[in-house]
Amino acid sequence: MNKIFALYKNELIKISRKGSVFIILIIMIVGVFTMGGLFKYIGSMGNQMYSSIDNGSMDEWNKQDTQSQIANFEGSLQENQTQLDNLSDTPDNQMQRASLEEEKSYLTDQIDIYKLALDNKIYLNSTYTYLTMMLNEIPGIKSEIRSLEQIPENQRDAGWQAAIDSKNQLISDYMSIVDSRKFENYVAVSNQAIEADATLSASEKQLQVENNQLWLQLDPSGGTENQQDSNTVFNALQVVENIKRSINDNLDYTNMQGARPMSPDELDAMKNKLSVIEYKIAHNSLGIDTKSANRDAGVSAIFGFGTFMIVMLALILAGGSISQEISTGSIKSLIIAPVKRWKIYTAKMASLVTVNLVALLLLFGFGMLSFGLFFGFSGNIPYVSASHQVVTAIPFSLYQLASLLVGFLDILVYMTFAFMLSVLTRNTAAAVGVSVAGYFGGSIAQQVLATLSNYEPLKFLPFANMNLQSRFFPFGNLMQSLMSGGYSMGGSFIYPKLAFSLIYLAVLFFCMGYISMDSFNRRDIK
Repeated sequence: MNKIFALYKNELIKISRKGSVFIILIIMIVGVFTMGGLFKYIGSMGNQMYSSIDNGSMDEWNKQDTQSQIANFEGSLQENQTQLDNLSDTPDNQMQRASLEEEKSYLTDQIDIYKLALDNKIYLNSTYTYLTMMLNEIPGIKSEIRSLEQIPENQRDAGWQAAIDSKNQLISDYMSIVDSRKFENYVAVSNQAIEADATLSASEKQLQVENNQLWLQLDPSGGTENQQDSNTVFNALQVVENIKRSINDNLDYTNMQGARPMSPDELDAMKNKLSVIEYKIAHNSLGIDTKSANRDAGVSAIFGFGTFMIVMLALILAGGSISQEISTGSIKSLIIAPVKRWKIYTAKMASLVTVNLVALLLLFGFGMLSFGLFFGFSGNIPYVSASHQVVTAIPFSLYQLASLLVGFLDILVYMTFAFMLSVLTRNTAAAVGVSVAGYFGGSIAQQVLATLSNYEPLKFLPFANMNLQSRFFPFGNLMQSLMSGGYSMGGSFIYPKLAFSLIYLAVLFFCMGYISMDSFNRRDIK
C-alpha cells in the first residue's frame, strides 16, 4: 500500500507540472464568470427591451388590427346578405337559408364583440387575458341561445328555461366584468358556470374549478399585467391541468403524440410531479417568472461550460497518461523499478480521478461565486423532489454540488475509455481523438434515444445508461417544462431504472479497467 501511495503522489506531481492542466483550469474559471456575466446581461437586456416597448405605439397597432378585423367581418356579412337576397324562398332552400341566417347572426355577434373590445381597449388577437377569453366566449354562448330558441314551444320545459336564463345571465355577468375589470369576479362567474354545466362530470368540474383558483393565485391580474410572465403562468396552468387529467384517467396527456396508457411507474411519476408542483405553489417557489428563468439559464450555462472543460481535461490527461510516457520513454523508470505493474496502473488511475475531482470542486466553488455575484446569493429556489407523494426539499447549493458529483460518473466513463485507448493504442492523438468523438457522439445518441420507441434492447446501449442526473434529479427541469407547456415531443422510449444503470456502469468500468490493466501488465514496454 505504501508503494501505491508513493506512486500516487509521484503521478500527482507529474500532472501538476503539466501546463495544459493549469491552462484548462484557468479557462474554466474565466469561463464560468464570463457565462454568469453574459447571461446576466442577456436577461437584463431582455427586460429592458420588454419594458421599453412603446405602449402608445402598441395600442395604436392593436387598434388598427382590431379595426381591420371588424372590416373583414363586415365584408363577410355583406357577402352573406347578398347570398340571402339571391336565395329564393322555397322549401328546397330552407336548410341553406337557415345556415346562412346562423352565419349572419354569428358575424353580427363577432362585429359587436370586436367593437365592444375596441371601445374598452381589449385587443382580442394580440393578447391572451381573462378579458379576451371572456369576450371570445360570448358569440358561442349567443349561438347556443339561438339553438335553444329553435326548439318548438311544446318541447320546452323548466330545464329549457333554466338553460336560457343561465346563459343570458352569464352574458350579463361578463358585461359587468368588462366594466369592473376585476379578475376575481370572472373566476367566481366562471366557477358558477362550470358547476351548472350538466355535460361535465364531477371530476372535470373539480379540475376546471381548481384550475381557475390556481390561475387567480398565480396571476391575480388574469394576464392584464406583465404579459410576458402571464403567458408563462397560463402555460403552467395547462401543465397542471394535463397532469391532473392524466392521473384521473390513467392516460398520459402530456405527450405530443397523443394520449397513451401509463404504466404503474409512470402513473407514480406523474403523481410525484404533481406533488412537487403543489409544494412549490404552497411555498411560493414555483419559479416560472422571467427573473427565475434568467437565473436558471445562468446557472445551467455556468456549470455546463465548467463541466465541459473538466471533460476535456479528463480526456486529455487520460488519453496521454500511458501513451505519452511511452513515446517519451519516461515510463521505463517505473517499469524497471521493483514494483508490480498493477500498482503503477492503480496509482495512475487514482491520480486521474483525484485531479478531475479537485477540478470539479473548484468548478463548484467558483461557479457558485459567479452565480452569486451576478444573480444574488439569496433567494435561490431549492430543489424539490417527491417519492410516493412524499416531498423533500434540498437547498440550492447542496443540489448543485450533488448534481455535479452525479454528473462526474459520466466523466469517469469517458476518462476510463480514454485511458483504455491510451494503453491499447499507445497513441495519444488516437486515444484523445476517439474519446472526444465518443463524448460528442454520446450526447447526440442520448437525444436520439429520447425520440425512439420503447425498444428493450436499446436499454443495453452505454448511452442509455448515462446522463444519470436526469434520473437522480428528475424534477431538475420542472420549471422549463412548466414554462413551455409541459408537452413531451419525444417518443415512448423509457430509460432503464436507476439501479440497472448503476450496475451496468459498474460492469462497464470493470470491463474497461480489466482490459486496460491486462494489456498494461502483459505488453512489453520498448
